[in-house]
Amino acid sequence: EHRREAQAAADDPALEVEVGGRLEREPRQVGRRGPVDQRGAAEQGMQFVADLCEFWFARGYLSEGLAQADAFLMLPSTTPRSAARGRALSTAGWLAHWLGDQERAAAYCTDARDILSEKNDLAGLAFALLAHVTVARRLGNDRDAMMDWEQSQALSRESGDTRTLSRSLHNLGSLAYA
Repeated sequence: EHRREAQAAADDPALEVEVGGRLEREPRQVGRRGPVDQRGAAEQGMQFVADLCEFWFARGYLSEGLAQADAFLMLPSTTPRSAARGRALSTAGWLAHWLGDQERAAAYCTDARDILSEKNDLAGLAFALLAHVTVARRLGNDRDAMMDWEQSQALSRESGDTRTLSRSLHNLGSLAYA
């Protein structure tokens, strides 16, 4: 069913876009970019995975999201240590955590933390550290969790990422009342 819908959307020469509360159709820009750069497409796919983290969580599409994340992360054309890969690994870590697979989540979060630190992606690193904290706490490693929590908050402030900062402060408050 999903494949038919996806194929129908791909065959449609127009794209529906919400503008001012109403749907409008825009013509697709087909064939303007030249040959597809597989590495660039894989990187865009991983950024897309990272951008969908909250969508998958809010809608409860955790297994589907993790399957999509894994599919992009396993593509041979991906750059092994890009910021997009680090952010996709963060998303995979969160999804694995929400699905209850803490060991898998820890592996994703550790890789995300290492890559995003190397790339100096402050906002991405703050989000990855928050995921790492959450998983570390579930695994009983509260000491490492507190250090990462503090670093996540500092990076969130430095990068201006108020969403991750508010999540981090909320989780820290929850810990205080637990």
